[in-house]
Amino acid sequence: YKRQELVDRPLLPADYHQSLHPFMKIWRAIRKVDELVDEEVRIARAVYYGLVTLMDQLIGPLVQTHFGENTLVIYTSDHGEMAGEHRMWWKSSFYQSSVGIPLIFSWPGRLAEGLTIHQVTSLLDVGSTLVEMRMVPPCKM
Repeated sequence: YKRQELVDRPLLPADYHQSLHPFMKIWRAIRKVDELVDEEVRIARAVYYGLVTLMDQLIGPLVQTHFGENTLVIYTSDHGEMAGEHRMWWKSSFYQSSVGIPLIFSWPGRLAEGLTIHQVTSLLDVGSTLVEMRMVPPCKM
């Protein structure tokens, strides 16, 4: 944790707690989300960012060396990570940090590299996308 001081801590608006629904106030009290001190938040975020960096370092060489040009690699997750935003650490909310997920398609020589698509999508779209790409046959009902 030598460099956690370089990690920002998410700030809440001044009137954040007053604007919450009464249920959310109770829920936050039960989950004790507001009891972490800033240093604990920074350490947790530093560890999370370290894990993300490690994944980045491991996935790139894996894709480049073990799969070759004939393999479509799809990287995704089932949920985003709050990482302390709103003082939360799990996926039980609909804040952007929780619902935004990585979805990366990589197929060297067949898909454009470095392209970012800003349209809202869903993991439900992956199956139909693979069908459109003729990667899998369509289901017959």
